[in-house]
Amino acid sequence: MQELRGRLGRPLTLRKLWPVLAAALLTAAWIILPASPVIAATTEVGTPGELAAAFGKANGDGVVRLTADITVTATDEAIMVPAGREAVLDLTGHALTITGRDRGAGLGVPERASLIIRDSAGGGTLTAQGAPGGAGIGGGDNAGAGKITVESGTVSATGGTSGAAIGGGYLGGGGTIMITGGTVSAAGGEYGAGIGGGQGGASGMITINGGTVGARGGNRAAGLGGNVATPAGAIMINGGAVTATGGPAGAGIGGGIENPGGRIMINDGTVTATGGAESAGIGGGWNGAGGEVTIAGGTIAAMGGRTGAGIGGGTEGAGGTTMITGGTVTADGADFAAGIGGGNGTGGTAGTITINGGTVRATAQRGAGIGGGDLAAGGTVIIGAGADVTASSVTGSAIGAGAGSTGFGSLSNAGTVTIDSGTLLVPAGATLMNSGRLAGAGALAGAGTVQNTGVVSPTLTVAAGLSVLRNDYRFAFDPVPGNESAGTAR
Repeated sequence: MQELRGRLGRPLTLRKLWPVLAAALLTAAWIILPASPVIAATTEVGTPGELAAAFGKANGDGVVRLTADITVTATDEAIMVPAGREAVLDLTGHALTITGRDRGAGLGVPERASLIIRDSAGGGTLTAQGAPGGAGIGGGDNAGAGKITVESGTVSATGGTSGAAIGGGYLGGGGTIMITGGTVSAAGGEYGAGIGGGQGGASGMITINGGTVGARGGNRAAGLGGNVATPAGAIMINGGAVTATGGPAGAGIGGGIENPGGRIMINDGTVTATGGAESAGIGGGWNGAGGEVTIAGGTIAAMGGRTGAGIGGGTEGAGGTTMITGGTVTADGADFAAGIGGGNGTGGTAGTITINGGTVRATAQRGAGIGGGDLAAGGTVIIGAGADVTASSVTGSAIGAGAGSTGFGSLSNAGTVTIDSGTLLVPAGATLMNSGRLAGAGALAGAGTVQNTGVVSPTLTVAAGLSVLRNDYRFAFDPVPGNESAGTAR
């Protein structure tokens, strides 16, 4: 074995060599062994000052945990997660009450900040009141919100004047808001949404996956969505129990005054949406179109405010685009608006309405059950084979035009349509394409045409002057095998 020698050619002893070998082994171990896991730090706070300091140092890998009830007044230091910081707030069964100061939010979460709210012990509450111009939780005056997530606990937020309850302050967007659990009550300030943007600010992105949520818009603002001067953004409901009520001229879910409904998707959950005066339950505010509404599941009840559609446009607002593929949907148009479709007035045309699945009931007074508002034409209505639709109107067509209009639009039915009262009016020059089933205690009338390859139930009254072509029978007969003279009419 060759002898190890040093720089001067002298033999190296083991004692002299050991420090070198030890250093090499430690270096190898440092490289090879995995790092120890980082344990997230918990910062316990029991005073307003401790809470403000903890948020100021939050870096996303720890939890700010209450050890006592805390009340923050407008004379205390502002409570805010600074921009660039990420915080997790655990109520741990305690009550946190915050009043904003200096046109700020109650609990500030500005743009580029993130806050997760949870309650690990149960019974915890967060109550936040924005100062004038500020949101309850979110942005201050002239400031948008960052990312706000509610996982559990009871959260009550009220916006200051022009501020959303949860979302943007005056001229501030709503940021990104997600609710996965807990109980949330949100009341927008004057001109601010319940959840969404402050006055003049976009609503941002709102996602509700669970929990119990109640949202009420301020004057001219939506319960969930937009407000004065800005349209709604993207709203998605995947679960939970949601009750949304628009302020005067604001939709329950969708746009504020003179603004469309944005992009609204409901996949599951129990949703009750009521429009403010002249606004849709789901869709546009006053003088706002319905936007894009997609319903794939859940139980939905949508009621328009005076002259607003249940789902669709506010006063003088077109219905936009509505797609229903599943769920149980009830849509009631108020006074002069459609159940699903346009609001009151000549601008309240139906838009495009496609129902490919689910159970849908749409009712109206002078607007169509499904179609145009009072004085407004119908649009394009497509009912697929998987749909079960009931539609009625007192003086408008069950499907088609509102009272005072002869613009039927188009109707293609491959599903089941029940006219339980009133009349489905097919005017001269219009054609109803039916390969499904038409039933109910109402009537088919008009001087138009029904191209029928499906079933027209004998319970429907078919008025003279309406042409029923091809299968001009009014019922289908299911014979009893072996006894063709016996059977059931349907």
